[in-house]
Parts: sequence; structure tokens; C-alpha cells
Amino acid sequence: MYIAYINELIYILEQFGIKVKMFADDVKMYVQTVNCVDMERLQSALSALYDWAKEWQLEISVDKCCVMNIGAKNCTLYLTLNNSVLQIVPNIRDLGVIVSNDLSATTHVSKANRRAKLILRTFISQDVNLLVRAFITYVRPLLEYNTNLVAPYSS
Repeated sequence: MYIAYINELIYILEQFGIKVKMFADDVKMYVQTVNCVDMERLQSALSALYDWAKEWQLEISVDKCCVMNIGAKNCTLYLTLNNSVLQIVPNIRDLGVIVSNDLSATTHVSKANRRAKLILRTFISQDVNLLVRAFITYVRPLLEYNTNLVAPYSS
């Protein structure tokens, strides 16, 4: 039933020239900003999102919503949802992936590096097969979230 009316939201938001990505109950909206008028279009789309959710009696977790600017040109216009100013963040965790505003992979790589060092310190065994399995199980998934940092594993 949810899918039957969620598709309407995509059409509503695209009328504002907004790109929409959805996964389950998460909605990501983005737009390339050339000037502050684009930010006003994004604000209008946010208002339309709120109106749509209110019409369908759906709750939006405003405290989980935020804004991330990617690139050097950023308008300082604050975006609101349900009269709450959305927080501007330098990075965000989305489906286990940490996306930073400079689109770098350093967060994933440094976390994977710390975990690999922890494996080497805590495993008493020096069996190479066991250490490789630990790396594949505990470290590699961190790197695979960020596309193509690790070559595909062949077994």
C-alpha cells in the first residue's frame, strides 16, 4: 500500500526541478545550486514534502533531516521543514556509508585502518588464513561501502 502513494511524492517534487532518491522510507532531495533562487526552489519542495506527508497523515522526523552542501559555492539561506531550521552538516551517515561534503573516502579508510590494526593487536594466532578471514569479515565491508576502493574478491 505504501508504494501505491509514495510514487506521487516523486512527481510532486520533480515539479520543482528537484532530484529525488528513495529507499524504503528515506527520501533524499538534491539540486544543483547556481544561485540562491535554486535554494528557494528546494525550500518550496521541502514545503510540498511536508504538505504531502500531512495529507497522508505521515510523520516526518525533522530531527533526522539535515542539509549538506557539496562544493565551494554555497548560499547561506537556511532551509526549514515544519518551521524547524534544518541543520547544515559537513558529513552524513546514510545506509552505513559516511558521505562528506568534499566526497572524500578518508572517513571510511581511517575507520578500516583502525579496525585492521585492532585485529592484528588482539588476535593471538598468526595464522594467515585466519587473519585474512578476519580482514574480509570486519574490515573489507567498511571499504566496500565506498565504491571501488577494494577490488572484487575472488574465491
